[in-house]
Amino acid sequence: MTSEVFISYSSKDKAVADATCASLEATGIRCWMAPRDILPGTEYGAAIIDALDRCRAVVLIFSASANSSPQIHREIERAVSRGVPIIPVRIESILPTESMAYFMESVHWLDAMNLPLEPHLQRLSGSLKSLLEMDSAAASAISLAPGHPPPLLSEAGVKPGLAPSSAPKRASTAMEGEGRVMSAALRTLAIIAIIVLVAFGVLFLAVMIDLGRQSNWSGAIGGAILAIPAFVLSYLIYRFVFRRKVAARK
Repeated sequence: MTSEVFISYSSKDKAVADATCASLEATGIRCWMAPRDILPGTEYGAAIIDALDRCRAVVLIFSASANSSPQIHREIERAVSRGVPIIPVRIESILPTESMAYFMESVHWLDAMNLPLEPHLQRLSGSLKSLLEMDSAAASAISLAPGHPPPLLSEAGVKPGLAPSSAPKRASTAMEGEGRVMSAALRTLAIIAIIVLVAFGVLFLAVMIDLGRQSNWSGAIGGAILAIPAFVLSYLIYRFVFRRKVAARK
């Protein structure tokens, strides 16, 4: 059975994590936490990733130990990248590190620094139930909307033969490929336009010099008037197409 809530915690806060898990499961919210739910013989990191990808919310037991734990940072980063809601339960009065704050600056915190812990866990349970009910209602509305038939899912909860993150990656790769093709076509057209404009500019300059030698100053001035816009326009095309690409790389 898929767990609904992933509990992220430092090993030094296991007592609080166990109490949180027990309180949530007593209200019917299925939880996943390591090492309790890691099957024997399963690789630890793979089990964590799999649980994070399947859960519907993450409860972070936030303390000084969790704040400085690279493992906790990786779990929160994974959850954010997958769009999983995070509810931090702060059990110590500390500020998050910069890397932790980056992922959680817009998240509402639940302060549980004052004992007893149980009233805070009851609030957490209520918040999670509301969150999960809203998520279920939104999923049902999307699946029942016209033009959105319910997707076929395997027992694992994903489309058969398709990893959870493979479809977005394929779409992203296709979009990047189309962007590269369009960029290459734009550069080719820009090179052709620049060559043509420079050729016209050189031609007008040659005419201007020839007419100047013949003391035909009005014709020479006309040649200059035609040559200058050609050179300026070719420079603007170069700056817009090629210099912008260099700036984007920087």
